[in-house]
Parts: sequence; C-alpha cells; structure tokens
Amino acid sequence: MNQKSLYGLGALLLVMVLLVGIYAAVQAREVGKAEDEISRTREKNLALQENLDKLEGELEEIRQKNQRLSQERDYYQDQVEELEEGSQFLEEKLFRIEEEIEELEQQKRQLSQEKEEYRQEIRELEAERNRLARELQDLKDPDPPAPGDGEVAYLTFDDGPSPITEEILDILKDYQVPATFFVIGKDTSFGHRMYQRMVKEGHALGNHTYSHDYSRIYEAPQAFMEDFYRLEELLNRAAGVRPDIMRFPGGSRSASALETASYDIIGDIIPKLQEEGYVYFDWNVTSGDSASPPLDKNQIVDNVLEGARGRRDIIVLFHDSPDKDATIKALPEIIEGLKDMGYTFQVLKRDGFRVQFAR
Repeated sequence: MNQKSLYGLGALLLVMVLLVGIYAAVQAREVGKAEDEISRTREKNLALQENLDKLEGELEEIRQKNQRLSQERDYYQDQVEELEEGSQFLEEKLFRIEEEIEELEQQKRQLSQEKEEYRQEIRELEAERNRLARELQDLKDPDPPAPGDGEVAYLTFDDGPSPITEEILDILKDYQVPATFFVIGKDTSFGHRMYQRMVKEGHALGNHTYSHDYSRIYEAPQAFMEDFYRLEELLNRAAGVRPDIMRFPGGSRSASALETASYDIIGDIIPKLQEEGYVYFDWNVTSGDSASPPLDKNQIVDNVLEGARGRRDIIVLFHDSPDKDATIKALPEIIEGLKDMGYTFQVLKRDGFRVQFAR
C-alpha cells in the first residue's frame, strides 16, 4: 500500500472518529435534555400528585359535609313532618277551643239575660219596698198636708260630676233651686271646677265614695272606709269642704253590696260612719232614671210627681251621669210640677229631714 493510500485511510478514520465524537456529543446532549425533561416531568408529577392529594382531601371533606347535610336534611324533614302533625293537632284543638268559646259565649249571654232579669226583680222589689215605705209613712201621718203647708223637696243627684253636671247646675240656677250632690272622685280640673261651682251656688256636697266601684268598696268595711276617706280628702283639697252627709252606692240596702260581700256589709259600715260624724241618706221618691231600658222624659216626670203626691217631705233620687239626657229634659218640668204642688226646695243637712231604709 502506497503512502498516499495510507494518508487517505488515516484521513477517513479521522473523519469517522470525528463523526463518532460529534454523534456521541449530540447524543449526550439529547440525553441531558431528556434527563432534564424527565426531572421536570418528575417535579411536575410530584406537584400534580400533591394537588391530587389536596383535592382528594377536599373531596373527602365535601363527602363528609354532604353526609352531614344529608343527615341534617333527614332530621329537618322529620321535624317538618312532626310540625305538620303538630299543626294539624293544634288546628283540631283550636277548632275545639273555638267551639268551647262559642258555648261559653252562649252561656255568658244566657247569664247576662238572667242577671238582667235578676236586676229587674231587684228594681221591682225596691219599687215595692218604696211603696210599702210610703204606705207606712201614710199610716204614721194619715192626713197629708195641704199644698203650701211646709212641704219640702230635696233634689239629690248621685254619681257626678259628669259631662251633664253643668246643664243640671244651669237649670237649678235658672229656677233658683238648691240641690244636694252625692259626688264621686274626679281629681281633674273639670271635677275641681264642678265641686267649687256646686258649693258657690249654694248646693250641698255629700260623699258617695271615691271610686263607686262595688267590687272594691263592698269587699270589706276597711276597703270602703279607705275609698270614702280618699274622696273626703279630695273634696277638702278641691272645694274646701268636708261633708258630714253621705249616700251608699246603691243605697243602704244595696243588693249589689250584699252580693259582693255575701252578707250585710253595710250594717258593719254604718257604725264606723256614725263614729266619724256622718249621716247617711236614702230616698223616698225615685225618678227611675237608672232603669234599664232607660225611661223617657215623661216617665221620669210622672215617677217623681206621682211619688211626691201626698207626702210632706221628699228626697228625690236622680243621677248625674253621662247618659242621663232624659233627666236633663225632665228636670224643669219636675221643678215646676213640685212648685205647683206647694213644695219648696232645700239641701240635705246632717240634723235635718232624712230617709233611711229599714234594716
């Protein structure tokens, strides 16, 4: 082999070596890239695994929460069912209660009717008692006096002051007639003004208890006296007077007092009032203006004038309360009628004429 061939072969070998080196370098670089890619992929896989683990944890929490919510849903469904059952029970119970209320209302109406019938019987008995009292007085004084021979009429008004008090006072002033007002407690500017006007215009004030509440004053003698003293203090403060005359709410034979106390409580109260220097007054002529249903003007006039016929001295019962318009209308005719019968008018006094129901 010649030298030229050897050089050519060497060059070829060198080229081959270079090519092999270059290929090896390229391969090594590719392998490095692949290893880097694998490393990045491994890190990415690790991150993805961490995220996957985190998501699985969250998913587990969601599963547990969903389980709790399902349990709560089942619980509340049970509660709703119980409430629906309870609601149905309550509706049925409410229906029964409404039926019972209606029955009670019917009983109440029936009792109210019986109560009114009972009151009517009481009024009839009181009227009969007044008639018997008149007959008794006629027996004691069989010869009625002639007109103008000293007959005195004592007009009395219970339960004021009220919205009609000023009208009553105006009528009395027009006719120059004095009257006796058995008042109750009105601790207001209007009440004070009415007490003062009554005294100023020559009328007499009598104690009729502060509250006029039967259930309170007739509960016990002490309760009555406390209520009584309360009005005494008010009248002294408002009008500067301390009355020594009084009238029991309902009269001294009040059926309501007997019903409230279950015994003759007024019989226990009278000595206490007498110790305090008070005299109580009932009446021997009633206008009937507290009747139910209400009387009209003509009936009230007839009651008074007929009740006065044949009597020397009369104490006439009226009421000074808001619903007594018929009393206002009847009063002028009553005053004129009594004057025509020969009566003069005076106020009640402790030591003067009195009417007290038999006990």
